[in-house]
Amino acid sequence: MSDYNDPEIFAEFVVEAREHLDSIEPRLLDLEKDPEDKSLLDEIFRSIHSLKGASGFLGLNKINTLAHRGENVLDELRKGKLQLTPEIMDLILETTDVLRTFLDELEARGTEPDLDIEGLLQRLDEVRATPICKELEDKSRDKSAATSSPGSYKLTVFGPEHLLDFLEEAEETVSQLNGHLIQLEQNPQDEELINDIFRSFHNLKGNSGLIGYQELNKLTHIAESLLNRVRNKELEVSSGLIDLLLKSVDVISELLDNIDRENSTVIQKDMSFILTELEQFTGERIVKETSSTAESSEDEEDREVYLNTVEQQFKNIDFGLQSLREDSKKRDIIDGLYRSFLTIQNASTYMNLKEISAYAERIVKLIDDARNKDVDFALMLDLLGQEKAILAEMIDKALDREEKEKIEKQVVKVEDKKDKELERRESKSIPKTNSGALKQEVEKKSEVISTIRVDHNKLDQLMNLIGELIINRNRFAQIARELEETENIPEVVLKLNESVDAMARVSDALQDTIMQVRMVPVRSVFSRFPRLVRDLSRKSNKPVELITEGEETELDKSVIELIGDPLVHILRNSVDHGLESEEERKALGKPVPGKVWVRAYHKGNFVVIEVEDDGRGIDPEKIKQKAIEKGLLSVEEAETLDEQQARELIFLPGFSTAEKVTDVSGRGVGMDVVRNNIRALKGSVSVTSEVGKGTKFVINLPLTLAIIDALMVKVSGETFALPLDAVAETTKISVKHLSEINKRKAITLRGEVLALIELANILKLPPNNSQRDFLPVVVLQIGEKKLGLIVDVLLERQEIVIKSLGEYLGDIPAISGATIMGDGNVILILDPNEIYALASQKL
Repeated sequence: MSDYNDPEIFAEFVVEAREHLDSIEPRLLDLEKDPEDKSLLDEIFRSIHSLKGASGFLGLNKINTLAHRGENVLDELRKGKLQLTPEIMDLILETTDVLRTFLDELEARGTEPDLDIEGLLQRLDEVRATPICKELEDKSRDKSAATSSPGSYKLTVFGPEHLLDFLEEAEETVSQLNGHLIQLEQNPQDEELINDIFRSFHNLKGNSGLIGYQELNKLTHIAESLLNRVRNKELEVSSGLIDLLLKSVDVISELLDNIDRENSTVIQKDMSFILTELEQFTGERIVKETSSTAESSEDEEDREVYLNTVEQQFKNIDFGLQSLREDSKKRDIIDGLYRSFLTIQNASTYMNLKEISAYAERIVKLIDDARNKDVDFALMLDLLGQEKAILAEMIDKALDREEKEKIEKQVVKVEDKKDKELERRESKSIPKTNSGALKQEVEKKSEVISTIRVDHNKLDQLMNLIGELIINRNRFAQIARELEETENIPEVVLKLNESVDAMARVSDALQDTIMQVRMVPVRSVFSRFPRLVRDLSRKSNKPVELITEGEETELDKSVIELIGDPLVHILRNSVDHGLESEEERKALGKPVPGKVWVRAYHKGNFVVIEVEDDGRGIDPEKIKQKAIEKGLLSVEEAETLDEQQARELIFLPGFSTAEKVTDVSGRGVGMDVVRNNIRALKGSVSVTSEVGKGTKFVINLPLTLAIIDALMVKVSGETFALPLDAVAETTKISVKHLSEINKRKAITLRGEVLALIELANILKLPPNNSQRDFLPVVVLQIGEKKLGLIVDVLLERQEIVIKSLGEYLGDIPAISGATIMGDGNVILILDPNEIYALASQKL
């Protein structure tokens, strides 16, 4: 049974946990196709680790235990102690199914269900005890002993939240370093970039020192020294330097992965290979560091980190005390005070400020005792304020004011940035009652791990709109009273119509504002590509220039989160298959390096993302020949295809033109998955190409997955909604003008031959056998392709809210969702892409 009874916390946990499971399952299936993809394993491990941690905070013991056992199996796979087999895959998927059942029951009943999971736990344990696991573990142990590898040691963290905060910030810093180093290679004189990179290594050094991570601290310290020499013009930025720094960042990523998050321990790692290379640039020998924190306290840069940490915690404490004066029973604020004083205690311990550490420890114990005994904190506020003031005075004296002022003059003013980063990290902590965040009530309700940064002006706009809604609500109440009291009905009806119009304006504005809040720039996806293309360029030995355009174009966050993988795959193909080698390009008179463009722009209610290269292009005849060789179509079928239809064959499952498999691409799986993933986002992907000049992939994505304009049509007595963005036009066609091509209906419309098919035929509904002189037709357009759908009645255009059909009905062909009409009727929404695909099979 959980120690927490707040239904809001449970609801937030269920939402986050479902997000984790939703991310785990597709990645498991991808991992089954490519079991060597360690990044997939890492992502799956992190998700189930987060699920385990959140359930542990809430006291959901069975969920925590099951997630823990699943995490153990995944950890063995990551470390190579287990090999992925179909049986292990089935077991992990079964674990996610049971976890999902737990969540369903928890959401329905508000308490953790008493499900029998002993059999599943036993099988998870048995997998880890298999002979192959033991054999690999023994080999690993023997190898470790042979190399005289030292053992593991414990990090000085004050709880799992502290370690998770450190890891989250470190991983984000690693991502920033990758991007900044690529930019620096292109702009080696950019001093601001050099300073940003220096600060990133410096922050990693300081934070790793605070938790006692020796290897990471040592590596980042020497990298920081190297960057300092670059800042002082003692070293020039060169390709070799960038390579070395990127290599260092890769090692930092490995060191972060080396942390046992459960036990807060790390296995000591031999760093001599990378440190030796760094020494050659710095011209310095690395002094072997001891574990003495006294030496650390003499380091000015460590003092800077300490000061920033203490100052931030004092801000949190001031805010917390003020919040408790308004409501002394806010448990999350009390917990935040505890963590802030605890952070000061641990940081002071690291700096060897023993007196300060001991004093902070006394305050921590005081708060902990009080919160465990339900003491009214209103009685303690003045005392805690005094204790905080004494602590601040002790720190001032200990660090020497003159030294402090000297340091503060040298520090770049990044307090605002750090405040935002702290808020972002704390908004993701689960649950809120255990968070160190000391923030407003409105922020406390945003617990889901999937968060969006919202401009303050948009929030103000939302509040204004809500105010207008309240005014209109009161107006309706007044009209209702007038209806009861007056006989002047026409006047009341006029007021009612005016209020309805006002409500419509406010709801439209509210909808637009909410959609804007959900929109985020595609920059978050595009930022991954420079490093990716650089690595692909090195692996394929092809000089490549990446050009990105439209990075500020905005998309719904739910779409942004899922579009990255398809774009990565297309980029891989562009570099590996599309671009020629340097020698080929020179022989053809083409410029070197080859170019790849990734651009985004708005087009109506869609965002278009293009990936284009100036490579060899796609040869339709070669594509058809490969498809025949692989048995994907017959010679006769190939002869009927035009050039564009032949290019579309690359989207068939298992199709590949690669002569050999590389670590970049060519495994025969991918473009079909890309198309399916994009279709799942209600989008489409097409390809155009010219032999010898290049290839362009065009992805069309809806701005939002929540609300769309739709055309309502009636077929066989049923009403359906067809997304208006896929409708080129509507028309009525005289039966006399119909013609037949290969026994299929067609008509010439605006000089083009348009194939026609009954929508009832596609949906397997009863046909309309009535005599009709004119046929209502919806002209469906998917990319450059068109199709005429014959319906019974063309109804009106409506704006509709998309509702999911759920797992049970989610696989119905040609149906993408449902919507609820004003009269309460449920209308099915048609999927234009599937409609076209099903029609193509019948034509």
